[in-house]
Amino acid sequence: MQELADLDQTRQLALIDKLNGLEGRVDVLLVDTSAGIHRNILSFALASDTTVLLTTPEPTAIRDAYGVLKSLALNAAGSLDVNLLVNMAMSEEEAAAVAERIQMAANQFLSIPVPYVGYIPWDKKVREAVQLRQPFFEAFPTCKASLSLTGIAGRLARVETVVRDSEEGRQGRGVKAFLFRLTRRLGLRD
Repeated sequence: MQELADLDQTRQLALIDKLNGLEGRVDVLLVDTSAGIHRNILSFALASDTTVLLTTPEPTAIRDAYGVLKSLALNAAGSLDVNLLVNMAMSEEEAAAVAERIQMAANQFLSIPVPYVGYIPWDKKVREAVQLRQPFFEAFPTCKASLSLTGIAGRLARVETVVRDSEEGRQGRGVKAFLFRLTRRLGLRD
C-alpha cells in the first residue's frame, strides 16, 4: 500500500492511463485511499467528484478525519463535496454524535457543510469475512454491516444523481474529468 501511495511520476501516469480505459465502461469509480494527509491521497480526494470521509468513533480517528477535512478545505480550488461516514459504531446514537462533532467543527472553523450519509455498525460478521478473505458484503449480504452499506450506497447514488441533474450541460464530472484533475493535482500535466 505504501508503494502505491509513493508512485513515481512514470508509474502515476501509467496508472492514470489504465484508469482512463474505464471511461464509458463504469458509472462510478470508487477509489479507497489509505488514511492520512499524504500528497497523493489529497490529490485523489481533491480530484474526485465526491469524497467520502470515513472515521470511527475513536478520538484519534475523529481527530485525524478532521485533519484530513481541514487539509482538503485549505487545498480545494473551488467547492468541496465531502460526505461523512462513521464506521464501526456501536449504535446509531454513537455514530450520530461523532458526525455531529465533525459537522459542528467543520461549520464553525472551516465554514463548509459535511453531510452525514450514515454509519456502518460494528458487526462480528465483518471480522469473520476478513478471516475468510472475502468482502463482508459478499460473504454475509444480510448482516447488519452489509444492510447499512446498501443504504449508504443508495443515499450516495441519489446525491450524485441530484448533482448531475442540477448541473446539466456542465463539463467536469466522470472518469475522464477526474483523471484530468488528478494529473494536474499530481503535477503530471500543466
